[in-house]
Amino acid sequence: MSILKWINRLHKLWLAKDIDRIIAMFDENCEYWETPFQQIIGIENIRKEWDAIKALNDFQIEYSVLSSQKSHAIVNFRLETKTIKQDIVNEFKLANGKCIYLKQWYMEKMGSRRERVKRIGVKI
Repeated sequence: MSILKWINRLHKLWLAKDIDRIIAMFDENCEYWETPFQQIIGIENIRKEWDAIKALNDFQIEYSVLSSQKSHAIVNFRLETKTIKQDIVNEFKLANGKCIYLKQWYMEKMGSRRERVKRIGVKI
């Protein structure tokens, strides 16, 4: 799968809140950085971060590819709810159709995905 198809699939699954299929897109040994300072180790801990999106209601997410080549891309996701608009810049690297590296940058310090969901007022 090309990096651009992979990103489009991630986007669709995120909108559908399909955690199982999202997690299946990541290699078991993925180097996953929720922020440049917070590494998430292990596929089950990555799942815990993604589980927080189940609590999101009335949200939109769009993306734009800032740069890509073969199996490497930099992508900006824009998350919008009634209370926030947030840009999340992601660097992805793929091998054999799975993500082996992800690093994210938030435009403000917000903590984990779970903490961010709580911050916008969603009970989880």
